[in-house]
Amino acid sequence: MAHSVKGWCIASFVCLFCVQERIDGAPNEPDSEDGPRMYRLKDFREEFGVTVVNSSRGSRTTTEFGVISSTYATARAIERYTPLLRAELALYPLKLIKKLRIKKIVVCQELTFKEEPIAGLFNPESRIIYMDIRKNYMDRMTQRCALHHEIFHIVDYVDDGEMHQDPKWASLNPSDFEYGEEDFEVQSDPRPTSTPGSIPGFLTGYSTTAVEEDKAQLFAYMMCDYSLVSRYEVKDKIMKKKCDMMKKLLQSFCSDMNPSFWSTISRRRLAAN
Repeated sequence: MAHSVKGWCIASFVCLFCVQERIDGAPNEPDSEDGPRMYRLKDFREEFGVTVVNSSRGSRTTTEFGVISSTYATARAIERYTPLLRAELALYPLKLIKKLRIKKIVVCQELTFKEEPIAGLFNPESRIIYMDIRKNYMDRMTQRCALHHEIFHIVDYVDDGEMHQDPKWASLNPSDFEYGEEDFEVQSDPRPTSTPGSIPGFLTGYSTTAVEEDKAQLFAYMMCDYSLVSRYEVKDKIMKKKCDMMKKLLQSFCSDMNPSFWSTISRRRLAAN
């Protein structure tokens, strides 16, 4: 998931600027009698208008807020991650993807921020998403959630230029609640609480760390497990209000993110399970 440190939003569901695309699947050959060619990183640009590149070896960037480091993703990791990334991006209306104007999605391995392992990061100034595609390698649900979490941070930023303050959203929380501080230990366990309503208004412990993480966590699970969120809504009035506000925000941002969109998401996830 993502925790923000001023301009940075970091995902830790359990790369930096890429100089060159070192590994990109198979050669660009037409379909053969044996089947279609491998979907490559450069194909994302044609299908979605989003550039996806591989990190470079030993990438290390010092920022005002800490050092970010990563290394390039192996061909095997890219081959495994590419179908997931393609399927998840395909859930969105192209109208929304174009509006986000994502500069790049950088796939990498061994991604860290301030020497702490993270699953992903969004830099709002450059509109670049960095995803560690080896982290949670065997947990596809967690990888999906991490991606959608970062995508929401872009929506949140593009919507009004502000991610770290949202008085209307925060007003839905219990009157005695205050968001916490950056906590890498909490970030490493982004799973929903075992009992709906055990933390009124919050889907996960990580949701309680910051308002932007609260929103991004909820959105990620709405995209990945809508039926789970629906069960929480039934028993948690605050969660229901947050879901309603989330849907209203998204439809205002992109008219195609309407009730029909969420019905389709729910059906697709149920069919997949």
